[in-house]
Amino acid sequence: MNKVYILILLATALLYLFYFTNNFNQAECTRLKDFKNLKLSGVIINKFIDSSEHSYPLIIIRDTLQKGKVAINLIYDTTKAYNILNIGDSIKKDFGSLYIQKKVSGKYLKLSRIDFGCDEW
Repeated sequence: MNKVYILILLATALLYLFYFTNNFNQAECTRLKDFKNLKLSGVIINKFIDSSEHSYPLIIIRDTLQKGKVAINLIYDTTKAYNILNIGDSIKKDFGSLYIQKKVSGKYLKLSRIDFGCDEW
């Protein structure tokens, strides 16, 4: 009888792990899809770790295309773009692209491909 309980407990733990691992990947894929659909051109006016939102790394951009502020949440980004970008940097990102371009010496240079860890892309 104890073996049955142990087997049920083990099966429950495995299902739990499978469920939450799959949900984490869905969040990463949603973040990647949202990022891919973003088009912007502007200047980084702020960057910070948002302690009120589970310590998400946020970059705030004054976007000249949308005539306002745009926040990019880089929580699942595995390329560490948050550490490369600084306040005052001019950046742009094309619709459908997974690359942020940073203006250096008057020219836009493509940074590493943003990767949120989504297995589907």
